Amino acid sequence: MPRAPKRPERYLVRVSAPGFVAGLVIARGFCTEAAPVLRFAEGKSAAWLSGHFQHRGWRAAIVPWQADLLRVDDAPEQPAA
Repeated sequence: MPRAPKRPERYLVRVSAPGFVAGLVIARGFCTEAAPVLRFAEGKSAAWLSGHFQHRGWRAAIVPWQADLLRVDDAPEQPAA
């Protein structure tokens, strides 16, 4: 039986709740970055967050990671003109 593809080491999660939609980044099984409304999630495990989101009635979905979704401080420096 074929195995499901392995999750990437780092991925973006979109959280939808009645009052907001926000994102967070999971790296190596833990939240490393989060939108201000989800700041409590930083440092928590993906498993804990999944249960918490279900308990609150929120929906969470992994967003396909794209190379062009770089943070500003991750982008390569532009040469001076």
